[in-house]
Amino acid sequence: MKVYLAGKYTSKARLKRERKHLRGKGYTVVCTWMDQKESGYEIDRTRMEDEAHSDLTEIKGVDMFILDTLDESPTGGREVELGYFLASPMNKPFWRVGPIRNIFHSMADMEFESWDEVRRKLR
Repeated sequence: MKVYLAGKYTSKARLKRERKHLRGKGYTVVCTWMDQKESGYEIDRTRMEDEAHSDLTEIKGVDMFILDTLDESPTGGREVELGYFLASPMNKPFWRVGPIRNIFHSMADMEFESWDEVRRKLR
């Protein structure tokens, strides 16, 4: 099963651990945004656009979307990714880890308060 993991950009170190755990359970986790060396918007605009298109292409090909809302984020990238996923006619599972921070977060098929709960679910 192919999974996209969305979250706050500055939470990527924490989310890389979760990605590793998911991969250990046999999931193919696509989210190359976590592997970027830069820390934020310190790259040129063309590269930003290329990376945005890359993220959307990854989302288009997944079987499930997991959104981490544990950390508040003023930037909104993960929200755009979620909107793109929900707007596509895929009808595939959406899991949320963390609190509801906007009305679209309430559309999750599965809701978890923590990644510990996700790990228990995947046992």
